[in-house]
Amino acid sequence: MGYSDLLKDFYATIWVRGETDRIGDFFLADSEADGLFPDMAIRPEDFQAMVLAMSRLVEDIHVEILKTVEQDDWLSALVRAKCRARDTGEPLTLTGQAMLRFRDGKIAEAHNQFDLFGFFTQLGHLPEDALLRILSDETLD
Repeated sequence: MGYSDLLKDFYATIWVRGETDRIGDFFLADSEADGLFPDMAIRPEDFQAMVLAMSRLVEDIHVEILKTVEQDDWLSALVRAKCRARDTGEPLTLTGQAMLRFRDGKIAEAHNQFDLFGFFTQLGHLPEDALLRILSDETLD
């Protein structure tokens, strides 16, 4: 199984089916994922809480891997997730990129950049004009 297939299996198992008890099947015990939260890397045991928190907000998750580049033990992937807001049923889209290093068939490190700002704006947790307001040096109260 190639690294792209492992990543597809990870998204299908953990995010789509919600089998968070299987996180250890995909990550080495000492691995870390950064870029999901500012100045904080998360470990495999933290991932379960993040997936459960997100599943309280959204449902009907579908993940597409749009492009990949593999080199040696690295995989870079452009990812798009589509889902629905759990409270309104509104469609949502989250896009981003992940760069992963594999060792022994599991993720050893992950560097992520996903548009969570845009995602939470779609969910209604941030005002539609939040980015413009911030760029205008206005604070969000």
